[in-house]
Amino acid sequence: MDWIEQLLGFSPDGGDGTTEAMIVFAACVVVGIIIFARVPKARGYVRNLLGLKNRA
Repeated sequence: MDWIEQLLGFSPDGGDGTTEAMIVFAACVVVGIIIFARVPKARGYVRNLLGLKNRA
């Protein structure tokens, strides 16, 4: 995982890939939140999983 080094020409994490991993993880979390917020079936699944009541 050295795409930041290739794009920007410097290594903010010393070459170990933690910055790239954090960026990918944050993007996955954001995409997951958007999906669960926009898809009613997924939203219902999460509410049932967490034990929350659906709003009527």
